[in-house]
Amino acid sequence: MQRRASNILEQPAKMRTLRGFIVVWALSGLTLMMPSTAVQAQKASPAESKVRTACRNDYMRFCMGVMPGGGRIEACLTANTASLAPPCRSALVHLKSSKSGASR
Repeated sequence: MQRRASNILEQPAKMRTLRGFIVVWALSGLTLMMPSTAVQAQKASPAESKVRTACRNDYMRFCMGVMPGGGRIEACLTANTASLAPPCRSALVHLKSSKSGASR
């Protein structure tokens, strides 16, 4: 009887361990499926990297609530061109000229 009682007491601990393993396994699989931000950053052109560096403060000031993607941040910065810091404005002009040169 005591042997059976100890199995009953041990079973929940084993189940918790199994559940923990399953959760960790599932989360690690999801992590591998998500694209890495480092990989995304490597795909940026030199002109885009320059805008990211030069416009960091202007982004925080004017476009913080804008969801990234689809050119929305570039559009926000363009809409605020008159208020941008000179290095940001210059980097944005360079980005636009590099895009227009690439589309020819």
